[in-house]
Amino acid sequence: MAFTREELRDLNDPSNFHTERKKEVLQALINKLVANEKLTLAEGEWVCGKLKLLQSHEDYSPLDPYDYPICSDAIFRLKYRLYFNNVNGWYPAWEWDREVKGAEKERDINMLSSHYESWYETIVKTDHRNDILQNVSTETRHHIRGIERYCRQQYLGSHRRNYLIKSIVLHSKYMYYLVCEYYEENEDIVRAKINNNAIRIDSFSFIHILFRHYSQIIKEYQVGKSYHDESFDYKNIPKELLRIIEAYNSLQPKSFDARRIYFLFRDRLHAIWFRSIRYNEPGGKVKTELRVQTLYPVEDIKEKEQAKLRFPETCTSGEFEFLL
Repeated sequence: MAFTREELRDLNDPSNFHTERKKEVLQALINKLVANEKLTLAEGEWVCGKLKLLQSHEDYSPLDPYDYPICSDAIFRLKYRLYFNNVNGWYPAWEWDREVKGAEKERDINMLSSHYESWYETIVKTDHRNDILQNVSTETRHHIRGIERYCRQQYLGSHRRNYLIKSIVLHSKYMYYLVCEYYEENEDIVRAKINNNAIRIDSFSFIHILFRHYSQIIKEYQVGKSYHDESFDYKNIPKELLRIIEAYNSLQPKSFDARRIYFLFRDRLHAIWFRSIRYNEPGGKVKTELRVQTLYPVEDIKEKEQAKLRFPETCTSGEFEFLL
């Protein structure tokens, strides 16, 4: 039996901390851990992140997630969040209410460096058969080129360039796991309609939005991009896109040009862009769909003016106010 992300998230609520249900789930996942049974990414992170709160039956010492090979992915995800803006460990790192120091910090940084080296060898390849990995590696290479260009323009040395590359490569692995975790529980492709136009939301849409318009703090080199705040759930981007598109489609808009949608959400203008793609279906049929390419908050003044000129009316549907 697998536990869902939502169920595990709810069990992290402080009001559920000592409930019998939480104890049952924790024991069930520890049993799977000890038996070296497959854990979902959500399960692995949840149980491996709690091992230090438990004690060994032999000597009552805290359990160490590093002692469990199956925790490897979870350790990376947990430690990456601790060091995401400090991937070489040059600055203090705090976990809970204490500073991580000495041998423990050195082990963490060595682990991240090992992941960086192996993952770099993965993302430089251009022919992955897995769509998620292919999209993540393509985006990561795009960012590496951007870093190299930025460092040349700003006359930054190799130390800063290497740090920024290491940072984005580790970030890409974290994003890879985040997207894989989503698709462990959800369909690979979400389809919708706007009028008679078939809309496609897939891993490309998810990954492109995550890479281009989130995590501003580690992307000094990405000049001119706008970034999302906490308005949308970044862990569930496909569902968020579907929610917006369904609200827009309910208006039966005559102004849809098969390229973009503009809408206001929480007093901020946003855009969704589409691109027509063709692909082969079984039986030799060719199908055309509009794939969501990106979702971003509009900050460019010229784009804002053009959007309001082209779509002068507004209409509310659900939580959104669409420009029509």
